[in-house]
Amino acid sequence: MARKEQDEPQQQSLTEATAAGGIPLPRLSESGPEGPVPVAQPGAAQGNEPEVPRRKRKRRTKEEMAAATAKDAPAEPGAEDMDRTKLALKATFQGLGSLLARKRGEHWAFTSEEADTMAGAWTAALAPYLPRIGAAVPWAAAAAITWTVLQPRIEQDARAAAAKRLISEVGGTTP
Repeated sequence: MARKEQDEPQQQSLTEATAAGGIPLPRLSESGPEGPVPVAQPGAAQGNEPEVPRRKRKRRTKEEMAAATAKDAPAEPGAEDMDRTKLALKATFQGLGSLLARKRGEHWAFTSEEADTMAGAWTAALAPYLPRIGAAVPWAAAAAITWTVLQPRIEQDARAAAAKRLISEVGGTTP
């Protein structure tokens, strides 16, 4: 019943506007049938759900981050880490040398002494960074060695596929 009473003044204002100007224009107020209409804030939850406050993350200062990094990582790599890195790099250089030797000629194959010398030099150069990347060196070496083993086989497959295409285009039989 309350709704019907609220509609009557609106219809009365509609008829007054029509009589005055010919075009029916309702008089609108700033409040709706139940009072003022709340304006939704951006990012606010819609409906009757309570808004959950967002947690603000405390940002760390540069000093705090440096202290945490220094606490987590040893100051210098240990002898075992250096030996492991040198061994991984030596195997990587030997594998890459053998791959290059297959492609470019035997003069690209590294001797064990050459690979050891290069591995020692790179281990010394990487020593300051080993506390941060220490675990990555053996993984990178393993990936490089795997590539040197797999790449010639992949290339051989590509050559075999190209030979089959060539034979089929010419009209011959495939072996």
